[in-house]
Amino acid sequence: MRHLLNHAAILLLLVMAVACDSHSALAEDDLLLWWDLQNPGWYINGYNDPDRDIWEIRNDAELLRQRLGQPRRLALRYGQFPAGTRSRGEEALLRLARVWLQRPDGGIEEGPFCAAPGKTVSEVPAGNAPQGIYLLGSHVAAGRRDVDGDGRVESVHLYGKFLLRHVRDSLSHGGEQNTFFHSPRMPLEIGPVQAGRYSGIIQIAHRPSEMAVFYRGQPLAGAEVTALTERGWRKTVRTDAAGRFVAVPHESRGAKHNWEICLYTVRHLDRQRGEYHCASMPMIVDPPWPEWTHCITSFVLWAFAGTAFAAAFIALLVARRRRRQRLQLARFEAARQPGGASCP
Repeated sequence: MRHLLNHAAILLLLVMAVACDSHSALAEDDLLLWWDLQNPGWYINGYNDPDRDIWEIRNDAELLRQRLGQPRRLALRYGQFPAGTRSRGEEALLRLARVWLQRPDGGIEEGPFCAAPGKTVSEVPAGNAPQGIYLLGSHVAAGRRDVDGDGRVESVHLYGKFLLRHVRDSLSHGGEQNTFFHSPRMPLEIGPVQAGRYSGIIQIAHRPSEMAVFYRGQPLAGAEVTALTERGWRKTVRTDAAGRFVAVPHESRGAKHNWEICLYTVRHLDRQRGEYHCASMPMIVDPPWPEWTHCITSFVLWAFAGTAFAAAFIALLVARRRRRQRLQLARFEAARQPGGASCP
């Protein structure tokens, strides 16, 4: 009987250990804070949609230009990605969020943020704001907990970042400003090395994109970065010595729309400071563009070269004809002068 009780006690301890491990892993997955862009399909160019003709694509490009000059509506989310049912304590936690906006000139201001029940949203930047790259950041102090199960309690900090290209005149205006805060407000951050041409957060599926991770303004080497998509694709990579990594986003097939949101997350445990940081940034993954769009640049260059050659050739023929006419006129005038050559 005693042996049975001993075995039962050992079995109970094993079950409790497994349960604790599972709970710890799930809790770590829940530690995510990110910005959810409303109507993300408004900010893609639509070249890769086979159901659209050239005129629809041109109209979409004009609508895209107009939308990139208007405020974007974003909701701040906490919990698992993609967002499902609101988790317990989500509203109370998000009410503690600090939100700020970095302007193209590098200045930082407190961002507009509504944290009323069910309305954790922000609309940035203002329509009359200067053109360029804006960074929307957020921070939530999520209390203290033992995140790695080593018996020591760390203070948990969650960060969410979003990159916006604000333009009113042309899609390519605004330059390629800095895409990182490098500010004590956000010690840990992740993002692209260079902003995309259109909305700033566009990546093309299967096309390499260089991204980076910084911790307290310095590149974070060996950081584990996880990419998550709405349809369950997941991939983990590590940063190199310069804190950079190459992201090759996955293409979603069979979806209702031909694009998908990919959330890049990175976690860092600073044992010396007793802090646990988790940062995220979403990107819109657009399927590969049609083959004809890849050849547009070469076609334009060759067309320009051909036009220039034709214009030069025509100019040469015109100059040659005028030179002959002048020579014939000179001979005619010489023949008319006294003592000149007589006509046969």
